[in-house]
Amino acid sequence: MVEEQRKEFRRYWIVASFMFAVAIYGMYLCDGQVDELLAGLTRIITSPSTLITDYVLLGGPSAAFVNAGMLGLSALGVCAVAGVGLTGPAIAAVFTVCGFGFFGKNLFNVWPIIFGVALHSRFKGLPFKDHLLIALFGTSLAPLVSELAFGGHLSPMGNGPFSLVMAVLGGLAVGFFLPPLAKHFLVVHQGYNLYNVGFSCGFLGLVALGTLRALGIPLEGGFYWFHGGHDLFFVPLLLFFSGMIITGFIICPDFRRGLAELYSSSGRLVSDFVQYAGFGPSLVNMGTLGLVGLLYLKFTGGDINGPTIGGLMTLSGFGGFGKHLRNVLPVALGTWFAGAISVWPVNNPGATLAVLFSGCLAPVGGAFGPAAGFAAGFLHLIVVMTVGGIHGGLSLYNNGLSGGIVAAMLLPVLESLREED
Repeated sequence: MVEEQRKEFRRYWIVASFMFAVAIYGMYLCDGQVDELLAGLTRIITSPSTLITDYVLLGGPSAAFVNAGMLGLSALGVCAVAGVGLTGPAIAAVFTVCGFGFFGKNLFNVWPIIFGVALHSRFKGLPFKDHLLIALFGTSLAPLVSELAFGGHLSPMGNGPFSLVMAVLGGLAVGFFLPPLAKHFLVVHQGYNLYNVGFSCGFLGLVALGTLRALGIPLEGGFYWFHGGHDLFFVPLLLFFSGMIITGFIICPDFRRGLAELYSSSGRLVSDFVQYAGFGPSLVNMGTLGLVGLLYLKFTGGDINGPTIGGLMTLSGFGGFGKHLRNVLPVALGTWFAGAISVWPVNNPGATLAVLFSGCLAPVGGAFGPAAGFAAGFLHLIVVMTVGGIHGGLSLYNNGLSGGIVAAMLLPVLESLREED
């Protein structure tokens, strides 16, 4: 018991160290210009934040990194307060919250949704930790809170107390209804879409968008995309993901055995690599995935900015919860190939993000083989470039919605073919 508590404490501190590193790099980029940092954070917090709002462009690199690091630490703190063990799903949730802290989530807009899920837990008489992961992943709908608060259309006077109250109530409402929806939508794709809450949030975003349109409330979000970024971010990210691999080596010298167990998994929900392969091998896997994603951006000429850093952080985070190179690469290759032969260049913003987030369908490749993974990835780009409009950018996990649709379409076909074989 004492040994297990010691391991848990160590896991918390290691993950916290990586979150601190993100925030500290933001402070380094600040270069003593605290007023500029605070102004950037203010722009981030008061923006509508709909997809795609690159905080690196909107608030500046320093503010974006500080916002992301603080969000990651906040998510980790919520896990600790709720008494949740830092297993693979929890680590994936923390890294995802941190990653989307570069585009769409901020220190204001995530909390109403988290508290909404907590209210649902209270209503059902269940401990909050039972729904904590849904709460953290459910912050996909954070732009809804920001849009209501800062879109400027809920009051004749523009943004004000009434808008803030409506934003909080809107966040509480979607958070309250999210847990039963997330559990229900899991049945649709049977665990073959790792971004299950994103799938659920896509439909909630659709309803929210329809409601706003019915009330005559337009969306105010725009498209913010920072170009370039290799000189500023490539080396720090290289060190960040390499640090994960080195840390994994240190805490588990015999990491190869754990990696072998990890690679034998299809990745289908719920595949907790930390539980059955170990934290050390999971860290090695997380760092490796992050490095491969970073090198993909380097060699394809994709921008390294808020959204793509968010994609790298999410890719890495799920290295403890379903993703590894064996099941991710076929899907990513299929998505890349779809971009290569389509009207969307591989370094197009949407196509770039689709490759980084295509790992949501990794279990398809892991369970049915590389050819099925390739087909899933190919379809993923086609679908993801289409579905964003149905929720108007109110859900940040657009790839989760696409992944759920693709998995639901492919699964009966693949199972039928396997039965024939």
